[in-house]
This record gives sequence, structure tokens and C-alpha cells, in this order.
Amino acid sequence: MPIKPDQSSEAPTPTAPDQSSEAVKPMAPEQSAQQSGQFLSEQKTDDMLASSIIGKPAVNSQDETIGDVNDLVTDRSGKIVAALIGVGGFLGIGEKDVAVRFEDLKLNRDENDNVKVTLNISKETLAQAPDYKLLGEQPVVEGSAKTDREENTKTY
Repeated sequence: MPIKPDQSSEAPTPTAPDQSSEAVKPMAPEQSAQQSGQFLSEQKTDDMLASSIIGKPAVNSQDETIGDVNDLVTDRSGKIVAALIGVGGFLGIGEKDVAVRFEDLKLNRDENDNVKVTLNISKETLAQAPDYKLLGEQPVVEGSAKTDREENTKTY
């Protein structure tokens, strides 16, 4: 009877990720390096890095500065849902963050790879918008873990 080679000494055969289930299966370290289909290898011309957006001035359609992009808000899946635009104040004092829908921003890159953030809204409208409150700034209500994006499903 021929002896089978030890399976652990053979290099694993790269395979495509199983698309049939949503469960993510952990990969052995030797597999992760070989399965490049799960990773991006380079930035595309339409790809924007968060670091190239945060800190940039936001301008309106008349190219007037209306605030600065202070942060980005993501949902649980990692999708960017809003940009926090710092408005008002002077040198950061008295400034408030206003959350605008990320889809309302227009992002353009110039020939020097600088990103321009445009928002079709007036400085006055932004100044009147509600201040975006971070979790640490909100009052804690016992038993409440709902957000303003969830529907109230409580029944009496």
C-alpha cells in the first residue's frame, strides 16, 4: 500500500472565498497571504482617503468657505453616512459640528491630488442647523439604546 504524503507539509491551494454564506470563516496565516482577491492592491483614481477629506475646507457652489470637514460618521457596516462640518466660531472656539449627509458632498481631486469638498448649502443655513451631539454629550436614559435612525417599536 503506497504511503500518502503528510497533508500538513503541502502548501494550501488558494481558493476564492465562499460566497454562499455570510459567515466569515477564519483563514490560516499561510492562506491569508495567498488569497489576494480579498484585498485591494492600489488606490484607484476615484478612491478617496478619509485623511484627504478630514481637515479640508468645505465650500459652497460660489466657492465660499462655509466650514471645515472635522470628521466622518459611519454606520455599523462601515458605510460613510455623514460628514461633520465645523461651522461658526473663530479658530475653533465657539465652533459647532453639523452633520450633513455624505451623499450631499461633492468631492473633486485636482491635478496636485488635493481634494476639494463642495456642499450646495449657504453658510447661514449651516449656522442655523442643529449641533451634532456625540454619544458622550447626550444624556443617558436608563434602558434606552435606540438611535434617531431606528424606528420606535415600543408597544404599550
